[in-house]
Amino acid sequence: RRLTPEGIEFSGLYVLNNMPLGRFLETLAKEGKCEEYMTRLAESFNPATLAGLMCREQLSVAWDGRIYDCDFNLAVGLEQPACRTIFDFSPELWLQRTIRTAAHCFGCTAATGSSCTGSLTSVSARRREERPMVSSQELTVDSAGMDLAAIRRYYGEILKQTGDLQTDACCTVADMPLWLRRALTNVHTEVLDRYYGCGLVAPEAVEGCTVVDLGCGSGRDVYVLAQLVGEQGRVIGVDMTPEQVAVARRHRAWHAHRHGYREPNTEIIEGFIEDLSAIADASTDIVISNCVLNLSPDKPRVLREVFRILKPGGEFYFSDVYADRRLSWDIRNNEILWGECLAGALYWMDFLSLAKSTGFRDPRLVTDRTLAINNPELAELLAPAKFWSATWRLFKLDMLEPICEDYGQVVRYRGGIAERDPGFHLDNHHYFEKGQSVKVCSNTWHMLKSTRFAPYFDFWGDEKIHFGAFTDCGSVVPFKGRHDDIAGSTISGSAGCC
Repeated sequence: RRLTPEGIEFSGLYVLNNMPLGRFLETLAKEGKCEEYMTRLAESFNPATLAGLMCREQLSVAWDGRIYDCDFNLAVGLEQPACRTIFDFSPELWLQRTIRTAAHCFGCTAATGSSCTGSLTSVSARRREERPMVSSQELTVDSAGMDLAAIRRYYGEILKQTGDLQTDACCTVADMPLWLRRALTNVHTEVLDRYYGCGLVAPEAVEGCTVVDLGCGSGRDVYVLAQLVGEQGRVIGVDMTPEQVAVARRHRAWHAHRHGYREPNTEIIEGFIEDLSAIADASTDIVISNCVLNLSPDKPRVLREVFRILKPGGEFYFSDVYADRRLSWDIRNNEILWGECLAGALYWMDFLSLAKSTGFRDPRLVTDRTLAINNPELAELLAPAKFWSATWRLFKLDMLEPICEDYGQVVRYRGGIAERDPGFHLDNHHYFEKGQSVKVCSNTWHMLKSTRFAPYFDFWGDEKIHFGAFTDCGSVVPFKGRHDDIAGSTISGSAGCC
């Protein structure tokens, strides 16, 4: 291409830098050198480089006017929320903003600085310890030893369409409601063709909400939710597979136009669900995911990150795969079974313990279905373990108790939730018919009164008088002896005592 009047012509443009992004990061992961490389970058951290970082004195603007702290943040989709577009820009806002950072930022602070001119020569600077860096290699292995590079390869290179799947663990359930099927007609065909999910996770009452989709893949659920949250809402998709992210990103503008929005209300971030540092603390109303948690080699870290980014009263609403036992080493090291969402399935009791220890004190099961293993060889390898796909609600509410307690509280559903006006299912044992008053436990009360559902309910009662465990959904007294069996009788001398 001829670039200047002097006739200088380039046949290609090549840029060399040390930034662990894109194909370079992928190559490091495939060659097993990612951990070594990220360690060298971190150990070469030089505090003297901070004053001259490009993100401190420059900004990057994408083709659609969106603003980023630097070119590398633009490349991975880390949008600057303080000044979202050049039309919102002001020097005051820019100077007061918080620069968004991630693991790749070490590329600009190694040794002499700058991602283009810095070297990996060791310098006399201590390694930054306060926030461990996250790389694909750090997140490659759990007790099973399966790596994220293999999962990336399965979803980015092996699977080309839903029909390539060998089980129904990640297949869409056919009995999707009509209103969701209509929303799917507004999703680009390429996005639909490259989606591999287990149903469509669509939480209720989301208008105006900020929603984060973990493992968004090609973006199907992102673009369905973009319709449900409306133009004033926002949907952020996070995925580690470059091929899937590329599909999702190239259709942002198309969907905004399709929905009649002035600009996209979506953002797609290439990154790991174990590291959501691109998303601020307590900034999210709802986090969703479809058959993704089981793929993570560090599930506790995922739940901690979800808890961190949720607002008080926020909800993690997600579908995933669970097993009736802890799976064997052979199963947990099978690449196909990982990609099919089975090898990483949690034993359901381990999941409940993990959720509660993270701060989600009362997990609520919404729906579940048994999974069929259609490949005979895989079925033989997995036997006798059984698997379920289940949808859960996890609320970030610090007042929830370990079991459901009875304070005589009553709620009544007013109606008004879109597509749920006649009645609302909170979980698999709480259905609220419009206009009917229902006695509930204190945990259910707070799940309705202290969340986005509050405007749709009337509430009576408080927590002044306690009537014991709520018998319909809490634990009753565990002791076998009953007080009414001994009322009026004389206690035998042989009875035990304290």
